[in-house]
Formats: sequence, C-alpha cells, structure tokens
Amino acid sequence: MKTSIVASVLIVGLALVIVFFLNRKWSNESAGLAQWVTFVVLCLTAYFAWQIGNTQNEINESLRKIEDSVEVFAYMSGPPNPNRQLKLFNVGKIQLYITGYNINNGGEVEVKNALLPAGQQQNAWYSVLLPSVGIGEEVFIALKLEDQLNRRWESPIKLKYLGSDLWETAVLRIKRIGGETD
Repeated sequence: MKTSIVASVLIVGLALVIVFFLNRKWSNESAGLAQWVTFVVLCLTAYFAWQIGNTQNEINESLRKIEDSVEVFAYMSGPPNPNRQLKLFNVGKIQLYITGYNINNGGEVEVKNALLPAGQQQNAWYSVLLPSVGIGEEVFIALKLEDQLNRRWESPIKLKYLGSDLWETAVLRIKRIGGETD
C-alpha cells in the first residue's frame, strides 16, 4: 500500500515537471513568475497529498491492530472441589486456538487446537480443570494460544479463592511469544 502512494506521488511529480516545462516553452517570458508560482503550488499540493496518504496508512495500521485484537476472559464461580472448572472465553476479534496450558508450573498440558471462536458467544467456551485449593490460595495458569494468523500467544491467568463462592480472577497482560510476523 505504501509503495503505491510513493509511486503515485512520483508520477504526479513527473507530470508536474513536464507541464511546467511545456508551459514555459509555449508561453512568453513575462509569464515566467506565474509559472514558478504555479509549479511551487503544485509541488506543495503533491507533498501534502503524500503526507495525508502516509497519515491514512498509519491510521489504517492502527485500526487493523485493534481489529485483530487477542483477548481472553476467564470466569470462575462456586466453591473449589475436585471437578471445579475455569471457563475461558475469547472476547477478541479473531479466532483463537488453545494449544496448551500450565497450572502452577506443574507441567505443560497439551491441547489439540481447541477452537475459541471470536466474539462473546455464551456457549463458546473452553474449560480447564483446576486443582483443589483452600481459602486464600492462588492458582496460576499460563494459557498457550495460537490465532488464525498463526501468531502464538501466552495469556497468564491468576485465580485466588476468597471463600464461599467468591474467586478473584485476573487475566494478566497477554503477550506474543512467536509465530508469523504481521
């Protein structure tokens, strides 16, 4: 996209130079100042058009990054028991695949690319079976993800059981850990 803007600016610039010299050849000498002013105005116009194009490219790139956001929501409720599950939702804008996770640095659990569809669909979740915990104990989960653009991510999740049916849930800042470039 940026190459096309540069090419178009060069073409416009070349056209302006040709027009300038053709006008100079066919007009009388007293019109020389008017031609120079016209040439300068046209060059400034081309420069500002180029600047506007670059700014638009930066805006488009920022919007693309926002649209390609990767974000996970974790939900936990109820008292801890041997069958307690953490529900994971994809609230970002692109498809995610869970490739694995690690609970309390206890070893990697491999997952065969479980799809977490984009959007906030209530029935589109993945569950992780948690170990039993007591009041005040924390559980740390390192969730491994891959998006539809083949980029790999790690989403750290921290849980703390507060007692009764209350959990403190924090999805920490997701970080890119590899995959194809943008």
